[in-house]
Amino acid sequence: MLQGFPKGWTDTGMSDGRRAFCMGNALVVGIPHLIAKVIDNG
Repeated sequence: MLQGFPKGWTDTGMSDGRRAFCMGNALVVGIPHLIAKVIDNG
């Protein structure tokens, strides 16, 4: 959930290894976007 995706978003019946691959390669944009907003308003 820290990555900004809903709980269980990889719960599709895939293997644990595949789930780890998906989570490791997920594009996380929410946190960097918030950090940029704080810096810009700083």
